[in-house]
Amino acid sequence: MTARTRKQCSIDLLVGLLSALLLLLMFTGGPGYYAGRVLKHLWNLGHVFAFFLWTWYLAHRWAWLKQKQPAHRIVLLIGVAFGAGLLVEGLQYGTARSADWQDIGRNMLGCMLAICWTRSICRYLTPVVRRTGRILCLAWVLLALWPMGRSLVDIHMARRSFPILADFETSIELERWSGDARHERSREVHLSGHYALQVTFGTETYSGVSLNMFPRDWRTYNALEIGIYNPDQNIISMTCRIHDRIHVQGPQLYADRFNRRYTLQPGWNRILVLLRDVQQAPAGRRMDLRSVMAVGLFASRLDRSRTVYLAHSRLLD
Repeated sequence: MTARTRKQCSIDLLVGLLSALLLLLMFTGGPGYYAGRVLKHLWNLGHVFAFFLWTWYLAHRWAWLKQKQPAHRIVLLIGVAFGAGLLVEGLQYGTARSADWQDIGRNMLGCMLAICWTRSICRYLTPVVRRTGRILCLAWVLLALWPMGRSLVDIHMARRSFPILADFETSIELERWSGDARHERSREVHLSGHYALQVTFGTETYSGVSLNMFPRDWRTYNALEIGIYNPDQNIISMTCRIHDRIHVQGPQLYADRFNRRYTLQPGWNRILVLLRDVQQAPAGRRMDLRSVMAVGLFASRLDRSRTVYLAHSRLLD
């Protein structure tokens, strides 16, 4: 066996092992619901790496492909990558993973990076096509990195503004929130700043929003303050729930978190949650204030949709 053959065998083995690992992670891995936003974005970019690797390897080793004209070669590579992406996303239905059709765009980005930037493929392109393709790929990369960049900016802002958890003065703060209740920034009602979060609770059994992204260590604070405006002339009952990392690692029982119902009067309401009550809420243990994971606000079994405005949430010492 020549040195060149041994080198090629080593490349084949490495690509095979990487491919097996990447396919396994596509169907069984992935960050959990409470994983950090940056980790989730990095995980999604794994599709770019996977399809860059596979496109390069096909162009490098597929003998039949090398017999084709350069233009046909590139069209075939793009078609194979697109078809493989559709197959991967389709196979995820019915599994623990959920299909994300944005992954197909990331797949195609990896394919185009391999076509425009690896010598085994791009040498067949004319200089003008190669330069144009590379410029478009770089723009595409920046677009793919944009969500992660936004998250990094918001993480920095959240740390700087802490112990304010949210005041909605920037649109990027909406990344910290999730929930089935419709929620958006609004200037119709505001308290100290210019914006509030307009939340419309539906008539489902439970309808609410949850603040999930913030500095987790609350040990040096005594209370959580939430400012809420009720524009209706009737009161509305709303529940605040708080849980820690230990709660999400277990069966997530109702008795293992803080739950308290509050009555919102017409106009402005100040909800004050004492953290000693939060700490003592779980049955049989103390909540770990070093790793608070989420603050939820929800209404249950409303006879009609109700709207409130959340002005701010902050910790008090």
